[in-house]
Amino acid sequence: MDRVIGFELGADDYVTKPFSPRELILRVKSILRKRGPVPEGEKVIQIGDLLIDIGRHQVWLETKPIQFTSTEFKLLVALSSSRGRVKTRENLLDQVWGYTHEGYARTVDTHVRRLRDLVGMGDPIRPGVKELISAFHQTGIDTIMITGDQTPTAFAIGKELNLSRGEQLEILDSTHLISIDPDVMKALCERVQVFSRVTPAHKLQIVHALQKAGRVVAMTGDGINDGPALKAADIGVAMGRTGTDVAREVADVVLEDDNLQTMVVAISQGRTIYNNIRKTVHYLLATHLSEIMVITAAIMGGLGQPLNAMQLLWINLISDIFPGLALALEPPEPDVLSQPPRDPNEPIIQTKDFKRIGFEAATLSAGAMGAYGYGIVRYGSGPQASTLAFMSLSMGQILHALSCRSRQHSLFDRGVREKRLQPNRYLNLAVGGTLALQMAAPVVPGLRGLLGIAPIGPVDGLVIGASAFWPLIVNEMTKGRRPRG
Repeated sequence: MDRVIGFELGADDYVTKPFSPRELILRVKSILRKRGPVPEGEKVIQIGDLLIDIGRHQVWLETKPIQFTSTEFKLLVALSSSRGRVKTRENLLDQVWGYTHEGYARTVDTHVRRLRDLVGMGDPIRPGVKELISAFHQTGIDTIMITGDQTPTAFAIGKELNLSRGEQLEILDSTHLISIDPDVMKALCERVQVFSRVTPAHKLQIVHALQKAGRVVAMTGDGINDGPALKAADIGVAMGRTGTDVAREVADVVLEDDNLQTMVVAISQGRTIYNNIRKTVHYLLATHLSEIMVITAAIMGGLGQPLNAMQLLWINLISDIFPGLALALEPPEPDVLSQPPRDPNEPIIQTKDFKRIGFEAATLSAGAMGAYGYGIVRYGSGPQASTLAFMSLSMGQILHALSCRSRQHSLFDRGVREKRLQPNRYLNLAVGGTLALQMAAPVVPGLRGLLGIAPIGPVDGLVIGASAFWPLIVNEMTKGRRPRG
């Protein structure tokens, strides 16, 4: 016998540390002293179908002899002689043969010891969390697990969740955070995906280190200990059902159904709202700049005044209000979750956006000036040419709202359905309604006189339609040539 793997006299005497053979003999002697010697003349002890011949040092099970070591036999006698400690033969043998490697092996060989129960405990990952982590990674969001679990447990969970995106998982035992320099801690937070054995103070320290590294930190939590870190994070997310009152009070967002998938929906909606604001501003700047370009080009070219004051006011009323509002209701783009997070300090309109806005305004102005030039050539400078410029510019601006739906995706894309822009019925109604109003302007007598519109012939209508659609086609065809951003 090399070593003993356990020793049990009852539920209150279970010892888990290993024993040497010498220690086992001392334990057996202690049992004998406690239980008293075997009564004189009692040479055989019977427990069920188990016979113990003390005098001959033999043990019989169903008429078959069983071999025991000297130490095991002494233990067998001591336990079987005790009062009330051994109820059955199986109980006795389980206690004796469970102590030594040799006895355990003999138990398996003779099939006397049987496996009765196998109990395992585990705290499984919530359903859908693994897919959620993958979705976060797709959106460009890094995920860090902060847990009070032991390092091996935290490492196993981190591997299962693929927090390192297939690379080597970096884990840090937070007991070492006390002695770490703040600058070192800042660098570690850039690489570590799992922090184990974390205390509430460590959570706050980790959040601050990430913020010093220039990260925007969103933290989820549900316990009282999460309160300080939830408060310090840029976005604190608490659980509504399982979360404590403290966590819900200090958090910025509360998930009422505790469904973490809601966070992905929130990211999609947040990015969509921001993008829609940019689309609306982009549309308004491009259309207004096109009006300035038309007036400036005509005056500088000595071509007279293509638009009067009432026409400019009309254009701003119909093109700015309804199409602009409809762009703010644009649904999420198909790749909104594939775009990297934006810099929170970047302006809504960047330098590269102004270049694109100038290009789009120039195409709108070119279409209107083309129609105006055609009118001057055919009718001379006057109301007829001005009407052509007015109708072309106003209709071109209305159609331009369709082009402002996306900075990357073209209306002419015919790829996979999932990668196309979703329909925006509000924009369709706004564009259709304002186009109807614009085409009614030359027909309604009072409105025609107010705007100073001259009669429009069939050829003039074709010219207006071509000059209005031409900017839309050009802007859509050139979308793929500009850098994404």
